[in-house]
Amino acid sequence: MSTIMLVSQHYNRASVYRIWDFKASPDPLETVKHHSEFVYGLDFNNHVAGQIADCGWDSLVHVFSPRSLMSFSSALVPPVK
Repeated sequence: MSTIMLVSQHYNRASVYRIWDFKASPDPLETVKHHSEFVYGLDFNNHVAGQIADCGWDSLVHVFSPRSLMSFSSALVPPVK
């Protein structure tokens, strides 16, 4: 099954973001709260399938593979070398 992945962060919930797969469900797959302050950077890793990096106003950086993306990591297309 193909996926349409989206990671979103909302201003009202500044330290929380959600991971979505709109082909699977209209509901978020996972809600992530790593930071005590505003999340201002968020990106998928182009070199490791299923891995995300985030950074927050609390001066912390997290590079991790969310539970919700572990099952999709084999379905994600690896980067072209």
